[in-house]
Amino acid sequence: GDGTLYSRVAPDQLPGMMVIHGFSGRGLKEGKILSGDTLQGIKMLLAALQTAKSWLPMDQVSDCAWNAETGFTLRIGPNAMQVQLGRDHLDEKLRRFQEVQKTLSERHLLGAVTRVDLDYGHRAYVQGHFPPFKGI
Repeated sequence: GDGTLYSRVAPDQLPGMMVIHGFSGRGLKEGKILSGDTLQGIKMLLAALQTAKSWLPMDQVSDCAWNAETGFTLRIGPNAMQVQLGRDHLDEKLRRFQEVQKTLSERHLLGAVTRVDLDYGHRAYVQGHFPPFKGI
């Protein structure tokens, strides 16, 4: 809760607990304290995921990475779709992701998506292996 790192773990060591990686190489070791900005970002992410748990259960999040420049990236679903959330407005971005996911599912394209970047203001960038467009 105060940002003190207490253990170095691998995701399979603590099933059911989110492991956030991306801090190695920063001189962080057990007993050190995360910066206030980083800790606040992690708390915002966990709160946003808690709010979204009705449509995005935690067991659907297979990976969470932190990058000081780009913020949080999640891997979601059976195909480990990469979802770039960034550093701020995480609640809003997860709501937008829910809408994107719904639209792609309705169009039967969800399985083709490899990456969704929500760090574009009020838009989303969707990347994947989509079938070629057939004109009318």
